[in-house]
Amino acid sequence: MIAAIIGGVIERIGARLTAAAAIEDPVEAVRSILTGGFAIMDEYGDLMATLVSGHMPAACKAQFEKQDEIALTAAIIRKGITAGAFRSDLDPLLAAALLIGTLVPWNYQQPRVSHSVAQISAGFLDLCLNGVKVAAP
Repeated sequence: MIAAIIGGVIERIGARLTAAAAIEDPVEAVRSILTGGFAIMDEYGDLMATLVSGHMPAACKAQFEKQDEIALTAAIIRKGITAGAFRSDLDPLLAAALLIGTLVPWNYQQPRVSHSVAQISAGFLDLCLNGVKVAAP
């Protein structure tokens, strides 16, 4: 039973990334990754901790390892660089790792106490796109 639930979550994560990759606008694709990822986190938070830690049945572990979230996200970032939506000097692998790294339970649980899923997603999107530095005048 647990293996079936974990397998379903892994499939949802993969489907969300595949759907995001099909979005033409790279900013909207990144928004889709965050919105979908935080929605999954909201529904399966404790189970996500299991996925991230690797403590799961062997069949699920193989399924999870087969899915390369960072590579899929890096491809979306590259598409954004090519389209001129993201900086040309941006490292797609590092940007993808940062983006996917936000989708872990310990980065989500405390903000979720006072923020909606939409607010968390929008906040992380703003942070990813605009950083923390004040824009030059």
